[in-house]
Amino acid sequence: EGTVDTVVIATGKSLHVTNLMNPEAPSIHAKDAHDSVITTLFCDAPSGLVFSSGKDQRIHAWRIDLDEQRLKLLASIDTEGWTLALHFDLDSNLLLTGGLDSRIRIWRFVNYTKLVPISTSKETHGVLTLHYRPEFDGALLSSGQDGAVKVWQLLESRLVQRVVTEPDAHSGCRVAKVDGATKVMVTAGGGLSIKV
Repeated sequence: EGTVDTVVIATGKSLHVTNLMNPEAPSIHAKDAHDSVITTLFCDAPSGLVFSSGKDQRIHAWRIDLDEQRLKLLASIDTEGWTLALHFDLDSNLLLTGGLDSRIRIWRFVNYTKLVPISTSKETHGVLTLHYRPEFDGALLSSGQDGAVKVWQLLESRLVQRVVTEPDAHSGCRVAKVDGATKVMVTAGGGLSIKV
């Protein structure tokens, strides 16, 4: 995850930040960032915020500190089940999470020091991916273990389900994105297939 020049990489239990445009620049390492293997991460490049989750059932919020050459831990929360999808929206300070507990949760990142739960979806498919597009009336895409892609709307920090594709529409879907110009949804996943 990251920008053209700064990339955050998860390997095992560790996080690494490196500058691809300047390989001589020192990399930042957070060894043992989690107590178990990291399952997902999300990097908000403009703010330098990084969110990670692991099999230890914890979500950590970090800030990339280039002056001190470190990842600074800002907040940490326990979760129910493995979190496999993270998405942070800087404008609203909302973190959206989903995973094998079959719920999408919304957290407010208060003062960059605490993640406060504000909403939980009804039970849904085991969530494998999330993609949030606030400019499309708060549209959130989720894909799950059942192969369905769901479109939700975020209304006043509450999720309302709007559209559901047929189960197995895309088995093992790991990516669901919406193109901003055409509003076309693209998914990728099981069987090495891409669907539009």
